[in-house]
Amino acid sequence: MRYLSIPLLLCIGLLAAAQPTIGPGQFFRIDHAYLRHSYDILPTIAAELIDAEGADYAIDLAWVNTAPLYTSDSITCTVAGNDYPYHPDDYDTANVQVDFHDRALNGVRTHLFLVQDDHVEYVGGQPFGTGGTGDDLVFQRYPDQVFETVLIPGIELGTAWSGPIDGRFLDASGSDDHFLTGTSTTVADGTGSITLPDGTYLPHTLRLRTVREYTDSNVIFGDLPRSDTLYTWWVDSWDGPLMTLPIGDYGLMHGFIAPLPFTLYTRLGEVQPVTVNEQGAIPVRLGPNPCSDHLLIQDGTNSAYRVVDASGRTVMHGRLHQGSLDIQHLAPGSYTLHTLGEPRRPARFVVAR
Repeated sequence: MRYLSIPLLLCIGLLAAAQPTIGPGQFFRIDHAYLRHSYDILPTIAAELIDAEGADYAIDLAWVNTAPLYTSDSITCTVAGNDYPYHPDDYDTANVQVDFHDRALNGVRTHLFLVQDDHVEYVGGQPFGTGGTGDDLVFQRYPDQVFETVLIPGIELGTAWSGPIDGRFLDASGSDDHFLTGTSTTVADGTGSITLPDGTYLPHTLRLRTVREYTDSNVIFGDLPRSDTLYTWWVDSWDGPLMTLPIGDYGLMHGFIAPLPFTLYTRLGEVQPVTVNEQGAIPVRLGPNPCSDHLLIQDGTNSAYRVVDASGRTVMHGRLHQGSLDIQHLAPGSYTLHTLGEPRRPARFVVAR
């Protein structure tokens, strides 16, 4: 053991020196493009990712190659504008605009951020109004107050910070006003290595765990307690997150109460304008979206299907007849339609009344 102690101490020193540090410089870079692929994830794999704490996790993402693709987006990061038609005063602190182009529904979701040297702050979503993919208007109630701090400088293992949640959003119909008040706490709770699905090995990654405890206040639904947890993995030498895993109601960042599945980000580099070649199966084609009573599905006659709600629970299943679904009994919200045995990607739709 005496002869092993010196190299062992050297290894420990090298590992300590290699601990990653991230900050606002790792956020999405202006005039750069990215891909965002979201996958259905098995509970056992989700549990493994959630349990990957400490200074020595080793995550292998080989399972992604066989996971069902939930949705696929291309992302562009640009300078934020100042000519939004709806509630422009609520977005007046933003200087960075991130657009998520939903390639299945051919819609765009816009999110605005204030990016400075000392922090990245989320300002609001869908500033051009509701519609498209069904996202809601989301904005900070008072422009001078922090809605959510996304990143601060010098984050390393053990770094923790908290901030207030003081936000507001309108639902997809635009009629219900929700006020969100509470606390957001973030801690860098893990470091380690990640092996990407293509075999790329990333030795210096850092995980942030953000817990949001807040109350959703609405004149119709009253005061509802909410709890969201967002896991985000970053690489110290990359711009943009590497992957995310949200758990809970997750209504804060996306407007509608809808947890997203496991998501993997890919950097495309400086691309202007962004062009993305669609690959793989084409999406299920449906409409109208949002819908209220019936959903029409093209090329779906006599296909087996299932409809999954925002929590991942199957709420409808059977076989399509004449390419139409009666969804009058579904509560307003976001759903995903899966056609079984067809080479088509799932498609999201929104029920709004």
